[in-house]
Amino acid sequence: MLGYEGAEAGLSPRRSAQLADLMDAIHNIPELLARWEECNEALLVGMLRDYDRRWSPLANLAEVYTNLRSEAPGSQAAERPCVEPHHGAMYRADKDRVVEITSAPQPDVGAPLPSVVSDECSVLLAYIVSEPDPNWDGTYVNVVSPSSDDEPIAIIRFRRPRAHLFGPPNDEAFSGHPLASRGLSPYSVNEVEHSSWLRSLEQMNAVHPSHRPEHFARYHHYIFAFHDSTFECIAESFTFELHRGSMLAAVRSMAAMLGSDAA
Repeated sequence: MLGYEGAEAGLSPRRSAQLADLMDAIHNIPELLARWEECNEALLVGMLRDYDRRWSPLANLAEVYTNLRSEAPGSQAAERPCVEPHHGAMYRADKDRVVEITSAPQPDVGAPLPSVVSDECSVLLAYIVSEPDPNWDGTYVNVVSPSSDDEPIAIIRFRRPRAHLFGPPNDEAFSGHPLASRGLSPYSVNEVEHSSWLRSLEQMNAVHPSHRPEHFARYHHYIFAFHDSTFECIAESFTFELHRGSMLAAVRSMAAMLGSDAA
């Protein structure tokens, strides 16, 4: 409670906010260490990275964690085998490599409220962007809804989308994602190089009389990992626009965009 009530204990509003964020990032670590076999390590690292993003360049918790983990060959964490379970209808990862796209708008950790509008030719995604509040003093929590106004919202427009997925896993089940052990973490935007999903789509299309494998070389596999859901899309590329307003207004804007860039 010191972080959230730090201003009353003599801390500056900024230090109080930083302490509150620090405790949010690390408070589960002791319990996870005690139950390491059940640890959602992707969620743990994602929380550390989010803290680092909020307080850069003063913070590097994720780097410290990674270094300590790699330097402890006798620890339970280092000895735990990396086992990729079967993921039902999702693809099976083999050569996949996850690369974070730091130039894209980063999703809000708490309530990004992602929304998707699509038809056969277009896919658009909107979500609330992470935006630290310099005036936050740690004494309150912002509650947002789709009708909340003046929110920083990113609208993502995918060029020539081929396929998309929207749903599980959320951040608490993120270790079940087939790419969680390959660097994919919650609250981030990523591209998957050598994508198994993209290759499976190319193989499925191989029965088409006019199939051209080289046509699939122009596609990319993108993943937007949120708090309560994950969005993935195969497309040639994407662009984004930043707006301020409500998510409801953003959805109406996306509906008006459908088909405008289908060519």
